[in-house]
Amino acid sequence: MDTKSHAPRVLVIDDEIGPRESLKMILKPNYNVFSVDNGAAAIQMIQQMKPDVITLDLKMPGLSGTEILREIREIDQNVKVIIVTGWITLRGMVDTLCHGVFGYITKPFNVPEVIRAVEESLSQAS
Repeated sequence: MDTKSHAPRVLVIDDEIGPRESLKMILKPNYNVFSVDNGAAAIQMIQQMKPDVITLDLKMPGLSGTEILREIREIDQNVKVIIVTGWITLRGMVDTLCHGVFGYITKPFNVPEVIRAVEESLSQAS
């Protein structure tokens, strides 16, 4: 993978190849982008790479996005997490807000919305 020195690291977690690859293409010009398609790989990648921003799908087989979010917070309390999902319920929103989610993007997403969310999350990094 071609990495840009000093560029923020973004981890894309989504089991669907279309949204995962779209997010990679949108973010790759300005960030070091990594992607995984399941919760176990996500947790391993987070421990290894210490991302600056994570985009996380909620509805995935195996570990759900909410379960992955809980694991993320055990590893890193400060990483910015942006939920990218086509399926959000009030209960899901409450569960994720309790774990310090930075924001939400609904599928299908648009390019400016994704770029803005990532830029804003990085500008508020602690």
